[in-house]
Amino acid sequence: EEEEEERRHDQHQQHAGDGEGGGHHDQGHDGQEPQEEEEPAAPVRVLLTLPDVNTSLIGRRISLLWPDDGTWWEATVLHLNAYSGQATLFYPKNEDGVEDDDLGEQEELDLREAVENNEVSWALDQGGGGGGG
Repeated sequence: EEEEEERRHDQHQQHAGDGEGGGHHDQGHDGQEPQEEEEPAAPVRVLLTLPDVNTSLIGRRISLLWPDDGTWWEATVLHLNAYSGQATLFYPKNEDGVEDDDLGEQEELDLREAVENNEVSWALDQGGGGGGG
């Protein structure tokens, strides 16, 4: 019975889609509109790996995930001890999201640990690709 209904549906679609290249993309006609426009895909983040945690990061922008709220924050690496993984980061955005080098804040953290927790990516405008150091 379902096959018969599906065949009738397909025949209807072929007639309805004449001149539109087949009309087969319009499958879900049981009350739901087919979703033509999808939301733009989220930018792809390239996570840092442990070999990326070296002095070549100094001066580069990275993104850090704050697990509490799921927000990625851009930061610049001001200092990094490549042996311990301890880093000084500068977040140029204040709490209102306004980028201001005078109002931003610094943070000390174990960058190696954050990388191991998949909480560090290359800044979206930097694309990735560390380089050895």
